Amino acid sequence: MKPQKGRLVQYLLERKIEPRAIELIAKHFVLNSVTISGVEISGEFWVLNDLQTEEGNNWVRKGYVPIGSCPNGDLVLLDIGEAFGSVRYVSHETFYDEELADSSIVVAASLGEFAHKLENQETASCFFEERWRSRAVNPEKDEPGDAPNSPVDRDLES
Repeated sequence: MKPQKGRLVQYLLERKIEPRAIELIAKHFVLNSVTISGVEISGEFWVLNDLQTEEGNNWVRKGYVPIGSCPNGDLVLLDIGEAFGSVRYVSHETFYDEELADSSIVVAASLGEFAHKLENQETASCFFEERWRSRAVNPEKDEPGDAPNSPVDRDLES
C-alpha cells in the first residue's frame, strides 16, 4: 500500500473493514479529487473526511464507500459489500432511503471501468440521465411506471 494512504487505511482498519476493500481503496485513490466529464471522484482526504461523519459511517454499514458526486449532487458510491467493486449513482433526492434499488443505478462493474466510461462518455453524469440512457439502450429494463413520458423523462428532455 502506498504511504500517503496511511490515514485512510488506518481509519478503515480501525473500523474492521474487509481487507480486500481496504486494498482496493488504497490501490486506487489519489490524494486530490479529480473531475471526469463533470463527475468528481474524491481524493483520499475527502473520502476520509466523509467517512468520519455519521452519514459516511451509515454508508459503510450498508456496504458502500462514498467516492464522489455528480454535477447535480447525486452521490457516487463504491460497493464494498455484495457487488464488490462496482460503482453506482444514488439520486440526491433519495440519499437516505433504506432500499437503494429504486434510487440508485450501477454504472460500472469496477472503478477502472467507471473512469473509462466517463472519459469516453459511455455513461451519464447523474442518476436520472443514466437511468434514462440505460432504458433507451435496454428497453426490457422498463418497469411499470417507467414510461418514456414520465415526469422525470419530460424534465430530462427539456
